[in-house]
Amino acid sequence: MINAYTRTHTLRWPLTDLTAVIISTISIGLMRELRAKFKMDSRDEAEKDKHGFAVAVFLAHTGLTEEQRGDLTKPDLNSITQHVHELAMKSSSELVNNAEKAEADQFTLLVPVVDPISGKDPVTMVTMRPPTVRLTDSVRELGEFDQERELVATCTDLMPATVMKLHMPDWLALQRRLNDFLEETADYFPLQTSNA
Repeated sequence: MINAYTRTHTLRWPLTDLTAVIISTISIGLMRELRAKFKMDSRDEAEKDKHGFAVAVFLAHTGLTEEQRGDLTKPDLNSITQHVHELAMKSSSELVNNAEKAEADQFTLLVPVVDPISGKDPVTMVTMRPPTVRLTDSVRELGEFDQERELVATCTDLMPATVMKLHMPDWLALQRRLNDFLEETADYFPLQTSNA
């Protein structure tokens, strides 16, 4: 079993049966399910349930029940919410302060994933290559997220279902590099050197 990346918050005001909360990363697949459930991608602001979504994301990251969340003091809730926000919005390199970058297109996964194509061993590193024009044209009719998922899958040789298992920090790192490939000019990227 693959474990999520976690942080622990020791409660300043412990509950009867709880002295610390473990905050874990969640997968992009779970985040997408929650976004759909609470209509967060709706164009109509009135349809969105922002509070329900925020609570569901909090519970997914912490494993707490709604009752336990309600029993927390507001300062403890604020601290945990800050951790949740960081684990949902920062890339893996930002979380681990990875100052030295081996290769801009190689990503060490914070939370390894199992990919049927790669075999039984968890994938711990992926390499992303730029998409071709043919590939970007082929996904043009898909929705924005589906385009990104298909492009990340193809450009990293991961199955689309495996991409959905990526935890948010790893997804964000790959998504940012994909955006570089889609938006930047060729001179933005360093020249490849050859040992031949």
